[in-house]
Amino acid sequence: MIRAVYQAYRNAEFVVYYQPVFDMEDRKLVGFEALLRWQHEKHGALHPTDFLGLLEDSGLIVPVGEKVLQDACQFVREMQDSGDTGLRVCVNVSGRQLEDGGFILAMLDAIYDANIAPSSLQIELSEQVLKNHAGTLSRLFPEMCNAGVRVAIDHFGVTDLPLEALLRLPVSLLKIDQSLVKGVADDAVAQATMSGAMQLARRAGVDVAAVGVEADAQLGVLNSMGFKEAQGRLLAPPRPASSFLDALFS
Repeated sequence: MIRAVYQAYRNAEFVVYYQPVFDMEDRKLVGFEALLRWQHEKHGALHPTDFLGLLEDSGLIVPVGEKVLQDACQFVREMQDSGDTGLRVCVNVSGRQLEDGGFILAMLDAIYDANIAPSSLQIELSEQVLKNHAGTLSRLFPEMCNAGVRVAIDHFGVTDLPLEALLRLPVSLLKIDQSLVKGVADDAVAQATMSGAMQLARRAGVDVAAVGVEADAQLGVLNSMGFKEAQGRLLAPPRPASSFLDALFS
């Protein structure tokens, strides 16, 4: 499989899809999350769960991640040119990328090459990455903040890390994992967890977003709880950049 991953990289088969992110109050589009896909010649668009480990093991996650940053920043530049300069793009970053000495430079290059405001880029770090790479992040957080990019905690709810500690980090957004969002309409434990997270985040001045919204019942509960943003197939599925850009300029 490693050989297949190298071949896919050479053939430019790793592409970026974009999922719209909406404001919960007025359903206004506020940005996009960049989602990596492997456009496999036989199996179609493969999800990262099928290949991300291979990219990590091979080290290709670094150049692929840099390409995602470049593509994502260029995409949001084109979307902003349509009239909404407040749109942002969210990019997930792995621990392997953070440990690579060139991450900050690659991030800044992507921003400057696309000629976007640094605040148009949101770097998303999972709980697991925050836990496993705390030492490196203690150095990188000031650099990211000084550059003006936003930082979000992604996949909250999948580890046992205390939220109080996470919210002491210089982050602007807490993204609740789909595993919790899935049960928010009828699971008392999920509701209690999310309600507690919401209260702590508010006290810390951090907005809260929901990922993986797939049902109207979920959306209703999230709205009543005061979530700031949401994304999911109910609202809009991930699509290639071309489908958004073609709609704009057709």
